[in-house]
Formats: sequence, structure tokens, C-alpha cells
Amino acid sequence: EWRSVLMVISSVAKANAAGTDLEIRQWLKNTLPGLNRHVQAGVAFLGSSSEPAEYTALLALFDQWFEADEKATEVVSEDQLIKPATVNKQKQKKPIKQSSEYLAMMQIIQQTKIGSWFEFDEPDGKTQRVKLSWYSPVTNNHMFIDRFGYKAFILPTEILVTKLVKGSARVVEPNRFPFVDQTLNKIYGLLRN
Repeated sequence: EWRSVLMVISSVAKANAAGTDLEIRQWLKNTLPGLNRHVQAGVAFLGSSSEPAEYTALLALFDQWFEADEKATEVVSEDQLIKPATVNKQKQKKPIKQSSEYLAMMQIIQQTKIGSWFEFDEPDGKTQRVKLSWYSPVTNNHMFIDRFGYKAFILPTEILVTKLVKGSARVVEPNRFPFVDQTLNKIYGLLRN
């Protein structure tokens, strides 16, 4: 429950950038139904019969942004459309989110268990090895920790899958655990016995 509350707070904070960032606005459109459910459950838990005025005002602001987006995409004249015959067939490329690789990787990530290890390529050429510590179905975020148990970073599912498809991230096979982790697991098993 505490993690859920923290993710709701994090989502509301992230939503503040939706006014200027189109990617965050698209994320917000997908996240808003789950976020609403969590806020309403929290309000009901507190015994209030109505949503806080601040949250109602925030939802009204979101609605304004979404309406502005819809109006901007509705008005497209026919001469602005690209005729299919004029498009070079070789330049047509499926967006990464619609590719079969992306969809297959999305299924793999959905089945990946908490505690799985990942490797991420860093800009300086080094590789960072981190463990999947937590996943939020509300915000669709994955939290990773380093080998010392400290929070390394949080990634939305879309970015994680895109990195895996591009090869800048990998799921580490179970037999490739760091030496220290293998040793600690063996000591833990001996102590249990």
C-alpha cells in the first residue's frame, strides 16, 4: 500500500510536465484511469464523500490539455495528406512500438519475475548490472536496484522494452549472477539447513 501511495504521488508529480511534454501527455492518457482509481480509493479510505478540490482542478487541467490535442489532430486538410503513390516504399519503416520484435519483447517483460537481473549499456561504454526490484501496474514503471540494494533508476515499460529491442539492455541469464550474489545465496542455503 505504501508503494502504491508513493507511485501515485510520483505520477501526479510527473503529470505536471504533461503541459509541455507530448510524450508525458500520452503516458498520462494511458495512466489516468488507474491513477483515478487509486486516488478515489484513497479518498474513500479517508472517509471523504468527495474528491479534494485540488485533485478536481488537476483533472480539469488534464481535460483541457487532452481537448487541445484532439482539436489539433482533427483539422487536417486533404492537400496536407501525403498521397500513397508519392511515398518511397523503401523509406517506410514500422515504428518500433509496432514491430514484431517489440511485441515479443513486451510479452517477455510482462512474464519477467521480480528479482531478475538486467544489464544496461551506459554512454561511457561501461555496463551497469541491476536487479528488477518492483513493478507498478498503475504507472507501468519498473524499479531497478544495484548490487548493494540501492535504488538505481526507474524505467517505464515502453522505454525498457525499446532498450531491449535496440540491444542497449539485456536480461541476464540466471547462471550469470555476480559472484558475490552466488556466494551469499550459498551461505543463506547452508544457514537454513
